[in-house]
Amino acid sequence: MYLLILLTNMNEPLISSLIAIGLSEKEARVFVALIGMGQGTASAIAGKAGIKRSIAYFNLRALVDHGYAMEVTGLKVKRYEAAPASRLLQHVQANVENFRMMMPLLNAMQNMGADMPMLELFDKKEGVLTVYRAMEFAKRSCYLTNWNEVKTFFPEEVRRWSKNAANIKNPNSVRNLIVDNDAGREMMKAMKGNSKQQFRFLSKNANYGMNFGIADNTVAITCFKPFFAVVMNSKEVAECLTIIFDCAWRSSRPIR
Repeated sequence: MYLLILLTNMNEPLISSLIAIGLSEKEARVFVALIGMGQGTASAIAGKAGIKRSIAYFNLRALVDHGYAMEVTGLKVKRYEAAPASRLLQHVQANVENFRMMMPLLNAMQNMGADMPMLELFDKKEGVLTVYRAMEFAKRSCYLTNWNEVKTFFPEEVRRWSKNAANIKNPNSVRNLIVDNDAGREMMKAMKGNSKQQFRFLSKNANYGMNFGIADNTVAITCFKPFFAVVMNSKEVAECLTIIFDCAWRSSRPIR
């Protein structure tokens, strides 16, 4: 009797310990009940754990999935048996080892702090359009654009750009490297009246499926197949890529 009372009083600390290593409260209660019984039906385990049978059954299934319990086969009534308690220790040790291996990466990320560039990923057209429109107000910008792709994905936006092209107020000149195709030439003609806009063609056979833009400290790369955009805010990266853009600009074909 004394041993039974002692074991009962130890249940709550055991349950707390199991919760601390990742089990839910109900899973912990079911596991403690099951390991004390050796094996039992869902109804018996529910009674021992002090919870409803449906809740006990759901958590027994979770324990089986985790490898902490097993179904006893060959019986008319389904019964469950607890896995060796040492399996939980093995699980905890494996997680600790995984975390230990991740520590160098976590420390590196923490040490980078505020210097780490901000990255954003967009996979919806609305989000990408928000980025494009924000870049229109940059103090300095340069773009590599395949207007055929842009026109296919954003026809209404291209019409807006074409209509307002001559009135776009950029404080500094905007350099546009474009793929030599019909949509590119249409946009070039639409912006002809805007002295802030400069155009050059990429080499005749160039046909990129991505758009690339640098606006102040923002770098945006848009892929169309599949559709997504990656946006990075980093002064260092923007300055480095601007140097690369300068090289491409000097080797591109001036508009005749």
